[in-house]
Amino acid sequence: MTESDQSLTGRIASYHEDGTLYLVFGSISAVIALLVIPLVGLIAVFCGYKLYAQDHNTTVGLLLALFGVIALILPLVVFGVFGVEPAKA
Repeated sequence: MTESDQSLTGRIASYHEDGTLYLVFGSISAVIALLVIPLVGLIAVFCGYKLYAQDHNTTVGLLLALFGVIALILPLVVFGVFGVEPAKA
């Protein structure tokens, strides 16, 4: 490996150790889940759990997991309340 590859893997490893990697991927996936694909909220829940379980930032971990769950459930509630049905072919 070259020196730049080692520094990149070293930076990723340090982000993983302090929880920044979970925070970034969890936040991005939570926003994507809320706006586009609700199933991506599972990634936010996982990242929030890892932040909480590894004691990096328990409050942010809980909020991230909660946001992922809300992004998963919100479309079901909206479709149920407003009676929106998928288009039939």
